[in-house]
Amino acid sequence: MFMPVIRLSAIFITMVASASVIEQATSSVTQQSPAPTPHPTSRSPLRLALPRRAYLCDGGASIVMIMETNAARLTLNDHIYNMKQVETVSGTKYVEGSVVWSSDGDDGFLENDTVAGKPQMLATNCRLQSIYPPVAPAAGKITGTISFPRRVPLPPDAVVLVQLQDVFLPDAPSPFLAESKTTLGGRQVPIPFILKFDPAKIDPKHPYVVEASILVDNHLRFTNDTAYLVLTQGHPAKVAMILVAVDASAGRKP
Repeated sequence: MFMPVIRLSAIFITMVASASVIEQATSSVTQQSPAPTPHPTSRSPLRLALPRRAYLCDGGASIVMIMETNAARLTLNDHIYNMKQVETVSGTKYVEGSVVWSSDGDDGFLENDTVAGKPQMLATNCRLQSIYPPVAPAAGKITGTISFPRRVPLPPDAVVLVQLQDVFLPDAPSPFLAESKTTLGGRQVPIPFILKFDPAKIDPKHPYVVEASILVDNHLRFTNDTAYLVLTQGHPAKVAMILVAVDASAGRKP
């Protein structure tokens, strides 16, 4: 009678000892093999290939937008907003909560609308600086406005002349690729203009500028003294030009 009991006790002791050995082995493996650390976050090649637009705003603020389908990842300096595109009557608008990006053409601004009727401007007067991938002008036209600081009365037959110029070779005569010539009429500043050109004549490697003048009786009265770059190398197809008065009697700008 005692023999079966002794055998059962021996079997039980053997099972307990085996379980203890397995537990110790498992614990040893766990201590010797630490959990794998996550791989460092890397920039997705797909995200790098997405279209992007870079803006420069008042105060030197920088905005970069990575465009996705009906969405955009907007970075203002070091702050990131993941925004959704919303419908708007004109222009383009993206929203994250109360933060809103609004743009019309190559201009835009960023605001926080937390307080109704009192928007907090986060970035103002943002102008497009570059776009990736580079795109050729689709419409074959440059639009903009012409202004001058002094309100000098001009006759209705004053001529507004706008020209597109290739300045790839600064020391050589620069060819004019397009020209728009209209009379002032009864228009006041800012004077809008549309300059049409042939896209086939545009070389993406060349820089281009728009020049504007106002002539009265074939005498130059106003012209630009700032180079307004357009079309290529990330420059826009829309410009707001400021002209300066010309001293016609001396043949120079005052």
